[in-house]
Amino acid sequence: MPTIPITNPVFGGIADSLYLGAENSLHKIVGFDLHSEPGLIKVQQKLKKDSGNVIDEFVKTILPCTNGEVYFFSATSGKIWGKTSAGVYSLRYTCPTDGDGAYCLGGAEFNGYVYWANPVSLNRIRIADALAATWIAAANFANLQVDTITHPFKILNECLYIGGDGKVSSISIDSGGTHVFELDDLVTNFGEVHCFGNVDTNLLVGYYMGAYGSKQARLINWNTWSNGYTDDKNCPETGVNCLIPTETYGLAHCGARGNLYAYDGSKFKIKKRIPGIWGLTDQTTVHNNAAVNDGGIARFGLSAISGAPADCGIYGFGSHSISYNPILTFDFAISTGNMASVEIGAIALEGTQMYVSWKDSTDPLNIQYGVDVIDVANKYDGAYFDTRIINIERGKAKDFDFGVYYRTLPANCDIEIYASVNGVAYGSTPLLSVNDTVNNCKSVKTRICKANTIQFRVKARTSGNTAPEIESAEISYGE
Repeated sequence: MPTIPITNPVFGGIADSLYLGAENSLHKIVGFDLHSEPGLIKVQQKLKKDSGNVIDEFVKTILPCTNGEVYFFSATSGKIWGKTSAGVYSLRYTCPTDGDGAYCLGGAEFNGYVYWANPVSLNRIRIADALAATWIAAANFANLQVDTITHPFKILNECLYIGGDGKVSSISIDSGGTHVFELDDLVTNFGEVHCFGNVDTNLLVGYYMGAYGSKQARLINWNTWSNGYTDDKNCPETGVNCLIPTETYGLAHCGARGNLYAYDGSKFKIKKRIPGIWGLTDQTTVHNNAAVNDGGIARFGLSAISGAPADCGIYGFGSHSISYNPILTFDFAISTGNMASVEIGAIALEGTQMYVSWKDSTDPLNIQYGVDVIDVANKYDGAYFDTRIINIERGKAKDFDFGVYYRTLPANCDIEIYASVNGVAYGSTPLLSVNDTVNNCKSVKTRICKANTIQFRVKARTSGNTAPEIESAEISYGE
């Protein structure tokens, strides 16, 4: 019988669609680590809720601080929570309304202070004072260009840059050590400053145009000192939502349909499309603080705005090394396990720990909020990959065998196999399978007969911090 190998997805990642994709790509890859040991499909750690019931609103700014604490800012009210070095969460401060609201639109730690922005005001507190159980020394430092969507922050060239409605402000340090606030000369009419990034020492400024009725999102490249900008690019999208940090170029999530653009200092072109079923009203976004560079892998959180066109959670885009092309993977689902009606507010790294804030609207009558961290003691149970649809000789019914080869299959762990025949949905119960411990192969026990098309799902069942390690799979077929 002819054989179709399923191997080395580290070269292909997630395919462009159910039918087509790069060589070695798979239709879906959820919860697997393809990079740490190329050629081996390993299960990621799971995410667990870390904030308990303390954080009860949507957080879109997370700040790990050099004083050993982590701060979380509400995007819907003036609440600011802190997590001590001992792991205790508590409410530290509630911002007063500044005319357009008290909710936080961005923040950063800069030169001894924690700064954050409400729609109008720029506030700060010394990092030593922030250790207090209740903040009493927080102060309004300056007034910003009014913005009710976001105030992005970026530290670059020893300055802190803050975006507003079409303008960029900055905080620099004078010779006496004083923090000096000014509105910089870079002023455009390209819409709202929505996100920041950088190429070397140049500041990238992404604009949101959706509210202005235009589909020409702008990206500005500015050296931070000239009156004009170095480069100006546009793309046919409603806005640049997030500039995702990568090693060698700017990666931008633009518009509402999962499009990723790459900017290398001169060209701004489509790089990858997040696969999905995009109807006219289906929309997603990446919030401007929901991206980090994690050891060379760009991780970003895809959020559902309307509909359920694509899986929402933490994606990865990157490679093991320069020897490999970057690939797209879906690395982490939030702790509720849901991947629809989910928003990722912010992602932040503190050493090897990753913080993820989220909103889960799966039940509209019981919307949940929280902050997750990586669970170092437990793997993600139920990680799976789906093959692309097999439709060779589409008009002929064929018989199929399927086997999964593994390096290790620890006690109390399993590899489950599912099949979708002729477009019928996967069943909830895995196919009967046998484990060949001589050849380290888990295969379907009964041949699947008379299928015109077929798709397989391989799911890893874990036990605590142990999980199967998968090498490859093989599909055999014949009449």
